[in-house]
Amino acid sequence: MARSRTYNRRNILTIVSIIILVALGLTIRLGYLMIFRSEEYAARAQALHERERAIKAKRGRIFDRNGVEIATNKPVCT
Repeated sequence: MARSRTYNRRNILTIVSIIILVALGLTIRLGYLMIFRSEEYAARAQALHERERAIKAKRGRIFDRNGVEIATNKPVCT
C-alpha cells in the first residue's frame, strides 16, 4: 500500500512539473513577443487596419417607394 502512494505522488509531481514548465515557457514566449517584437506586430496590425482597396463596380442608388433616394454610391476610406 505504501508503494502505491509513493508511486501516485511521483506521478502527480511529474504532471504538475510538466504543467509548470509549459506555463513558464508560454510566459517567457509572451514576454519576448511583447518586449522585443512589439514594434513589428504593431506595424503589421496598422497595415491590416489601414489598407486601400478598389471597389470594382457601382451598386446603384436605392430609392424608397416615394422616389426619395435613401442610399447612394459614395467613395469611403476603409
